[in-house]
Amino acid sequence: MKQKLFHSSRRFLAVASMVCVMCVGSARGDELADWLEAHALDELLATRLELLTKQSTGDELKRVRERLASTYVRLLDLSVRGKDRAALVARANGALEESLGDATHRLDLAIARAHYRGAAEIAEDLRAAVRLPTESASFALAELALAIPTLERLQKESMQRASDLDRRIDSMVGLTQDLARQDIQRVEQIASDARFLLGWAHLYKCLLSESRAEAEASVAIFAEIAGARNGRLEPAEVSMDLRGEEAFASALLGLGLAKAETQGYGEASRWLKLLEEPTTFEATRARLDGWRLAAAVRAKDWASARTVLKALASQDSTATAWYRVAAAGGLRDTTNDGAALALAREALAQLATKRELAQVRDIVEQFGGRGLEGDGFVARYVASLSQYDTARATDTAYESARLLAEEQGSSVDTSALENVVRANREALNALEEALAAADVDGYPEARDGCKLMRAWSLRGARAYREAAKAFEEVAVNLTGERGEDAAWASIACLDEYARTMRGAERTALEAEIALLSDGFLRRFPASLRVVDLMVRRVQTDSTPSTADVEKLLSVPSTDPSFDSSRRAALGALYRNFRAAKVATERTALGRRYIGVLVSLPIDPTAEGLPGNSVGIARQALEVALANEVLDTALAASLLTAIDASVARGEFELAEAREELAYRRLQLAIMQNQWELVESGLAQFELPSATDLWADAGLRLALRGAEIARRATAKDDPRRSAFVATSVRAAEALLLREGGLEKAAQSPANVAFVRVLLDARKEMVLSSASSEDAKRGLQIAQVLIDAGNREAGILQSAALFAEKSGAHEVAVGHLKSLVSGLATRTEPWFAAKYDLARVLLLIDADRSAAVLEQHRKLHADLGPGLWKERFEALEIEVRSKQGTTRGATP
Repeated sequence: MKQKLFHSSRRFLAVASMVCVMCVGSARGDELADWLEAHALDELLATRLELLTKQSTGDELKRVRERLASTYVRLLDLSVRGKDRAALVARANGALEESLGDATHRLDLAIARAHYRGAAEIAEDLRAAVRLPTESASFALAELALAIPTLERLQKESMQRASDLDRRIDSMVGLTQDLARQDIQRVEQIASDARFLLGWAHLYKCLLSESRAEAEASVAIFAEIAGARNGRLEPAEVSMDLRGEEAFASALLGLGLAKAETQGYGEASRWLKLLEEPTTFEATRARLDGWRLAAAVRAKDWASARTVLKALASQDSTATAWYRVAAAGGLRDTTNDGAALALAREALAQLATKRELAQVRDIVEQFGGRGLEGDGFVARYVASLSQYDTARATDTAYESARLLAEEQGSSVDTSALENVVRANREALNALEEALAAADVDGYPEARDGCKLMRAWSLRGARAYREAAKAFEEVAVNLTGERGEDAAWASIACLDEYARTMRGAERTALEAEIALLSDGFLRRFPASLRVVDLMVRRVQTDSTPSTADVEKLLSVPSTDPSFDSSRRAALGALYRNFRAAKVATERTALGRRYIGVLVSLPIDPTAEGLPGNSVGIARQALEVALANEVLDTALAASLLTAIDASVARGEFELAEAREELAYRRLQLAIMQNQWELVESGLAQFELPSATDLWADAGLRLALRGAEIARRATAKDDPRRSAFVATSVRAAEALLLREGGLEKAAQSPANVAFVRVLLDARKEMVLSSASSEDAKRGLQIAQVLIDAGNREAGILQSAALFAEKSGAHEVAVGHLKSLVSGLATRTEPWFAAKYDLARVLLLIDADRSAAVLEQHRKLHADLGPGLWKERFEALEIEVRSKQGTTRGATP
């Protein structure tokens, strides 16, 4: 709703502003223009200033034109490709009827930049074989034909202007000299910008026209920017510090690309290598491999291009456009060079791996079917993907149906699973045909992608044992997220298979899973799945016996294995503590654990870290803060020690940030430090927070705050902190559950939504905030709509509606309350009284009618205080009859 109102306001503003443009005279022109500029309404500002040029004369006209030129510069720099930019360029050209000095030069530069951008966008699309109208290349060359002379003129004129000022500056004094220096800086910047764009314009003209002369012109310009003297420059002479600036880094990139046109990829790579430095402007460095690929393709160095393509394929974030550049470049080669075709096929295979079949077909169609001819790996691989996609879609649909059936207590027809297995077997056969191609090893990255799909197809066919092996094999060659996913899938498939086994076979599989898990933890220590693996290991380990633990603890301190035996015993006690279900047993194990913990040697440099191990400290925190132990002093010291370890760089906080935030929350609640409790919720409010820890932390805070609130007198000043914590935690839980409406549909969530409602009610009663009341009304209404029509919820809804000014809504809820309560009970009298009272806020006659009916049916009006209240309300209603009729909140 807010978004609609915002857009409506913008439309109204636009219309209103246009009316002002047409109606306001020049005497108030600057005020309107200032307002439009302050609100970043440059389109309307340009229209206004265009009108003022027709109404102004003399110095005022010059000032308006200068301002109009600056406005066009901003509009052009933000313009997007298409007719709108062309129209804007035409308007801007119309503003150049007479010279305005620097303002004219800046506008000239913006117009030239717009022409250049239009050409560059087309050139890059053509490089990547994006389908464009046939006249696009000619149009781009025409744009450059407009841009290049302007840029050359601007560079020359600006440098001449700077030189003239520099010669005269020594004869100036004071403010005049300062202003001259500023003028020099401005014109030198225009010259620098023009020179930079000129280098890229020549480079793109080379790309569009295959003109070596244009590339040579580009080399000369970029070399000069990079610091060449007399046209000479070596990579080692280029400033490292300047590479952190976007324009300088981009100029080096342009130099490398231009060198590829004139001297080949070997020379180009010498210059592009300069951009590898960590100090290089990040956006340029991030795309460096893509530009290397483009340079190698232009130089027709197919071997180097393929090497770079392999590097790109190993990066999860590689844009598909680079694969198009490689594919199109290889297919454009007409020399029948096998290396060019191999590059194209590799690129097509990578597009296929990224599931970009439409792009594969688009490129192949443009080049008459080249790239997929024959019966090689790439052709087979691309052909197999439609079957693979069908299999994955079938599997996904089945899993969704199965989960839904489980929720509903039913089951999915067995034929559905048979269809999934059949579809995956068909995909598996097609993928294995591709892997059997004679030339498969010529495409190692795509081959690994195909193997990964084969593993997923085996899993889809419910061949878990074979799938686990396939995932394990391919994970070795994959990096990044794909490598992690494959390694995890191997463990998951083996786990699925183990569930179907019993006895010795199950034990052997558990041992195999443990080995795979250890390997995963070593290779991906920062993975979000580490916690899952650790939990699984605890669940699958057998519980050590008390006798074994005592044997470990009996090792004397003089024994070399004392430290390792103590650590082993501590770990066993921790596992037993977690496994224990009876409170008395957990208390005994917890105390025993802490007794062993304090006996561990403490490294003085570790500032109290038990056994100099953050892992042990984390386990100890769990035990110390358990309800059966509650050793808050130990917990506080452990957190301090962990913080010190993090500060020394000995422990990476990221892997346990949420866990430790949860422990701090526990400790703050136990110590009644509610200001720390509320601030501690921030970690769990983050969208990136892990569901497990976020849910646990928020529910812990909500539960603790509610217990404290209900145990505290209503006039206790501490209640506001409990209420604030309850509201904040519950609102965060709502967001994580998908919003209020979704959360209210789940019986498991209704309880905490009601707690939120109750806390909101107390907040509104104490602060009378209309915004809090509106939020409370939303919550109450959702509960009511979900079928929760208890008296307490209706009463809260009525209160929120009244406090937020929605009096008719309040009346509706009060009527429902009156009709649902037992007549002449205390709650009933309260609801009937509130109904008449709220109606008085709308219409005294309606309130009078309710009171009259009440008197007829209950002549005594009510017992005790209720009689007095109703009589007082009747008097107030009579005094206001005729004054509130028709009033609306």
